[in-house]
Amino acid sequence: GEEFKLLAAKLDRDEEPTAAWEATLGQITPEFTAEYRRWIEKHAQPWSIAWTAWQEVGGWIEGDSRVVGVSVLKDTPGRLEAKMELVEGKLKAGLVFGYRSPQDFYMLQVFGHGWVWIVRRVDDGWETLVSEGVPKAEGLNVVALSRDENRVTLSVNGQEVRTLEAAGQVGLNVDGCRVRFRVDVVDD
Repeated sequence: GEEFKLLAAKLDRDEEPTAAWEATLGQITPEFTAEYRRWIEKHAQPWSIAWTAWQEVGGWIEGDSRVVGVSVLKDTPGRLEAKMELVEGKLKAGLVFGYRSPQDFYMLQVFGHGWVWIVRRVDDGWETLVSEGVPKAEGLNVVALSRDENRVTLSVNGQEVRTLEAAGQVGLNVDGCRVRFRVDVVDD
């Protein structure tokens, strides 16, 4: 409490950080440094924002974009499942997979009227791979993917949509709407 307030005040006055720390909290030891590194690694933000606005809200991650917004997990899990709650706009959101760069990735997007498509971003263009109906959700739409090496199997509301070869990171996308995602399953 009080020690950290004092440290913050010193740093706000542009005091040299190491000297301010040691004057307030004591010597920086190798043990402290190792313990602090473990704490940082355990509490690190798991998401990397590729395009536009994303924020964590409680146990949800929220994407808000007038165009495509993409956020990927830093560590690529074997399975990812997310419930989607539409906050604003018309639903057009889902999963990102096979993400290698902002110019090379795939998206599965669910539309509010029970339609899904899978598109691939290549260079500055989009290629539609799948466009078909899916079961409407009773409640929130649920999107899921599972990976087996470079193969990704995608499903919407419990129905398998497609399995594709797509190595790369995985994550979430929004397009012209604001959606909260409850990532229920992320396991290796």
